[in-house]
Amino acid sequence: MYGSVNSPAPALLSYGGSVGGEWGKIGAMRRKGGGDRKAQQRRQRSRVKAFMRSLKDAPCLDCGVRYPPCVMDWDHVGPKTSNINRLARARSSASLMRELAHCELV
Repeated sequence: MYGSVNSPAPALLSYGGSVGGEWGKIGAMRRKGGGDRKAQQRRQRSRVKAFMRSLKDAPCLDCGVRYPPCVMDWDHVGPKTSNINRLARARSSASLMRELAHCELV
């Protein structure tokens, strides 16, 4: 019985092969840049945030006061075809810029 004071510790199991096995191959692929999708997604989100922040770094069209980018919002004045945030995440800058042409920054 494991856990009793007088019992010997169980022997370590051997899985054979090299240390790491398949997991080692996966780790090597990630280190070479061939499988780290989450890191690529983080970098893309960071680029999109920086781009949107740069677009919002302008004075308000209603009052002329310059507010922090996190306070600014897009106001549709023309036909709305899609949500600005959804277009920004979709990696299509052309469709995003077409939609922003119908918006005012307030």
